[in-house]
Amino acid sequence: MSPDRNGQELLAHEAGSPDDPLARLLRLVGTRDPVPGDTLERVRLAAHTEWRRFVSRRARHALYLRSLAAVGVAAALVTALLWWLRPAPGPAPVVAVLQRTEGPVWLRQRSAPEDVAAASTSGGAITAGTWIETGETGRAALRLYGGASLRFDVSTRARLDSAGTLVLSRGAVYVDTGVRHSRSLLEVKTAFGVARDIGTQFELRQSERALRLRVREGRVDLDWAGAVHAAGAGEELRLADGRPFERGAFPVQGQAWSWTQAIAPAFAIEGRPLRAFLEWYARETRYLVDTSKVPPTVLGEAMLIHGTVEGLTPDEALRAVLPTCGLSPRLVGQTLIVEPQSDFPPERARRE
Repeated sequence: MSPDRNGQELLAHEAGSPDDPLARLLRLVGTRDPVPGDTLERVRLAAHTEWRRFVSRRARHALYLRSLAAVGVAAALVTALLWWLRPAPGPAPVVAVLQRTEGPVWLRQRSAPEDVAAASTSGGAITAGTWIETGETGRAALRLYGGASLRFDVSTRARLDSAGTLVLSRGAVYVDTGVRHSRSLLEVKTAFGVARDIGTQFELRQSERALRLRVREGRVDLDWAGAVHAAGAGEELRLADGRPFERGAFPVQGQAWSWTQAIAPAFAIEGRPLRAFLEWYARETRYLVDTSKVPPTVLGEAMLIHGTVEGLTPDEALRAVLPTCGLSPRLVGQTLIVEPQSDFPPERARRE
C-alpha cells in the first residue's frame, strides 16, 4: 500500500465512525499519486535558499545596527576628548576703569540675584559682561578703553558687554564720547530700541514703560520700531507704551544736567594751564566761556595751576580755582565771563 493511501486510511480511521463527515470526505477523495522525488528536491532547495536569504538579511541588519552603535560610541568619545582637551577659557577682557563713585555702587559679573555684590572702588578694572548697579543714593563714573566717559545716575542697572556696547535695564546713563566722530563709538541697547552716538554728549533714561533721550552735543541715532530717529544738540526724544513718538527741544545747560556734574570725574589741575581747566569746565556745563578780559600769560603755559579739585563739582571747582589766579566768574545768560578781580591782579597768581 502506498504511503498516501496508508495516510488516508489512517486519517479516516482517526476521524471516527463511517458516518463521520470527515471520514466520508476522505473516502470520496480517493488515492493520490505520490510526489516525484525530483519535485520534492526542488521544493527543499527553494525552501533552503529562501531560509538562507532571510538569515543573511537578519545578519546584515544586525551588523548595521552594531556599526551604528560603534560609530555613536566613537563620536561620543571624540566629543568627550575634545571637551577635555579644550583650552581653558581666558579671563574676560578689561573694557573700562572705574573713575568715581558716590554712595552705594556694586559691580557684578553675573545678573543672578544670589550673586554677592562687591562694593566698587575707584580705579578698579571693569571686564566685559560686568553689571553696574547703583543704589537709591549711588552714582558712578567710568571711562571706557577708547576714551568715552559713562556716568550712571541713582537706581540704575546696566551691563557693559564691551568697550562699545552697553545694555541699559533701568535708570539713566550719561555718555560723553569726546570730540565729534564720523561713526558711532558706543551702542546703548534698551528695551525700546538702540541708541548710537555720533561724537556726542547725551543722556538716556529708561523706566519700565518709557524711554527718554536728551542730546547736548553732536547727534544720536535711535533705532526704534524699524526706523532710525536722529536727534541733535538741544533735542529730546520720548517713547512710551501706548503713546506716539514725541520730539521736542531741551536746553543743553541747566539744573536737569546737574546730576552728571555731581559725579563728573575730577579734572587733574596739578601743573596744568588755566586754559585747559576752563575748557573742561565748558564741556561739563555747556556754558560759553569768555576769557577776552584775561591776559594771555594767565591762560597759557607761563602760569600753571596747582592743587586738586577732587570731590568738587565743576561749579565748585571753578569757584576754588579762579581766585587763586586773581580771577572771578560772572554768568550772563549762557556765557560765563572770566575777568580779573579788582583787588587781585592776575600777576599775583602762582607761577611755575
